[in-house]
Amino acid sequence: MSQWKREGPVQLELPLASRRAHPPEPERPTPTPAPAPTFLRVIQGGGERTHEPLTSRDAVVRVLVEAGADLLLRRISPERAQAIEQEVNEILDLFDR
Repeated sequence: MSQWKREGPVQLELPLASRRAHPPEPERPTPTPAPAPTFLRVIQGGGERTHEPLTSRDAVVRVLVEAGADLLLRRISPERAQAIEQEVNEILDLFDR
């Protein structure tokens, strides 16, 4: 049997503060509580997907972001996400012209 098991574990004492006495810390004012965090606002949509007309670049980008979210949530296949991305790129090219 090893010496470690016969004597048991050894506890080390580490100096966490210097050995000299510390003067007492001055009293600090009580901090004021932080303001309540702001939360995301829930938009009541009734669970229905709206098909907005693609009349601006922002609307087109929203479609692309929604497709990315749908892909991550596995609501659409990678192939469908690729097709949406291609269509969005074509529409953005039309806006550029």
